[in-house]
Amino acid sequence: PGLVTLLAILDLVGGALVAFVGVAVVVVAVASSDRSDVMVTLLVATFYLALGLVQIATGIGLWRLRSWGRLLQIAMSCLGLLGIPCGTVISILILVYMFKSGTKILFSEKTADELTPAETSEVARALQSSTGTVVIVVSLVVLLGVAMIGVIAAIAIPSLLRARVAANE
Repeated sequence: PGLVTLLAILDLVGGALVAFVGVAVVVVAVASSDRSDVMVTLLVATFYLALGLVQIATGIGLWRLRSWGRLLQIAMSCLGLLGIPCGTVISILILVYMFKSGTKILFSEKTADELTPAETSEVARALQSSTGTVVIVVSLVVLLGVAMIGVIAAIAIPSLLRARVAANE
């Protein structure tokens, strides 16, 4: 289904970015001359690397329609509920989709011959992904991205202006 593919791609790209941040934190920690906070920095980097690898594994599991991929997506969505407000809304939509009966059957790893006629009709309904649902999820992801960029800009711009004033002095 289109929504599962979209979620898999988002997990793969997001996991790669988070893992890259973990590697970048390690590089900055090693290159830094200040050795006082190396352990804390390495713990943060390990957390980012682990989170990135879990997201990549989730994307692979969703892409291949594995049951463990669905379970990892449910776990990641439960963590995403903490991302108020956009992350919460997106995570709720993902959880609702993952707990639909057709989606459960789709990830049951049964072959088409093993499915009963009722299960086949449920899977067929799940495969007819709603364009509206995909548009809503993509819109919310874009909204979340814009909000994150806004927060980063709100933090970075005052620091940049202070550094510029200090450099002029």
